[in-house]
Amino acid sequence: MRTIVSMVIVYAGFGLSFLLNGYLTRHLGLDGLGDFRVALGVAGIASAMILFGGQAAARRFIPQYLKDRSWGEVKGFIIYYLRLCLILGAVAAALSLSIAYIFEYLNLDHLEHEAYFAIILTPLVALSMFFGAIIQSMKRTVAGILPHEVLKPGLFWLACVTWLIFYPTFDEYQAVSLFFVTSAIVVAVQWVLLADGMPFKFRGLTTRYEQAQWNKVGVPLLYSALANSFLVRIDVFALEILHTDENSIGVFSLLVFVASFVWLNFSSISNVISPRVAELDHDRAGLQKLFDRTLLTLGAANCVAAVGIGIFATPILAWFHGDLADYRNWLYVILAGAVVNCTLESASPFLRFGGHQDKAAKVARWVLLTNVIVTPLAILLYGLEGALIALVATRFLRGMGYMVYMRMHMGIRLFGRI
Repeated sequence: MRTIVSMVIVYAGFGLSFLLNGYLTRHLGLDGLGDFRVALGVAGIASAMILFGGQAAARRFIPQYLKDRSWGEVKGFIIYYLRLCLILGAVAAALSLSIAYIFEYLNLDHLEHEAYFAIILTPLVALSMFFGAIIQSMKRTVAGILPHEVLKPGLFWLACVTWLIFYPTFDEYQAVSLFFVTSAIVVAVQWVLLADGMPFKFRGLTTRYEQAQWNKVGVPLLYSALANSFLVRIDVFALEILHTDENSIGVFSLLVFVASFVWLNFSSISNVISPRVAELDHDRAGLQKLFDRTLLTLGAANCVAAVGIGIFATPILAWFHGDLADYRNWLYVILAGAVVNCTLESASPFLRFGGHQDKAAKVARWVLLTNVIVTPLAILLYGLEGALIALVATRFLRGMGYMVYMRMHMGIRLFGRI
């Protein structure tokens, strides 16, 4: 039941994001949308770095702490990573504003970019990721994913519409500012939901810190998160630097966004099974059974999603921008790759939250290295199409790597009980 609820919420969020991306494309243009995506990408990477893998470590430790009623460890975990978010996030935000001020003061307009300014989002994005992970680890599916998946894009869209009521246009800098306000509201809602769902009271409870253990797990998970987030962002950054067509980033972002509908299935299922993987720990039979169900469910959902998008590919792309319809065949390629790669990715949460986060980090590092080498070369040779091919290929390598390591180190086999 939680899987179905998770999928409904994630699909609803995708619908809002679909409409929002179309709205932004009309008001920012393909080039402006590309710059905005680059800016959010930089903020996302900075946010993951200041958390030191805390959002992923929460999925590993919190379910076990709650199961054992180790309230002191839960409190210590939250306080430890909350301090990191606030202190390092404040430093990042101050650095962002300082860079923007220096460039403006010295009239260095040619060095200005939305990406520098977007670092101001770092503390809020980090807090949102962390609070969401904690709530999901408590098996509160709706409260864990609804603020990020539905509330955030809905509020951001409302903020953009409200802005345009009073002002005729808005640019990428103003879009980042509106996203800041939206993120602040979402974080406040998440904090209320987190405090309301705690099975104990913070005040008067003895705090227990296990930083060494948390960092031992969290840092490898950070490597995995950063490497995985770089898979798309390296393509975006490389297009920004190496490709002459200003619209290419916008086209790439929208094609990947449309195909990401398939990946919603992985996000939905991962939200539900991650705490379960942590609870099962070394129960190989239980993990194998859970993996079999996950693989079948995910594979079937991926095929249905890809076929649905493929049938309506032309009107969907044309709705964003008339020029996008010319890339229909490339969307088919990305969709086919997504079905295979997303299904292979089902091994990822079993490695990351089943005690083998170092192996998952190893896969991610090798895939990242491959991506750093292959993607710029592919863009130089084939432009936008090269970036799309590189993205599909590196995601396939990542999924296969997870599958191989899961078999080697956990003994979980592909269709092991079927």
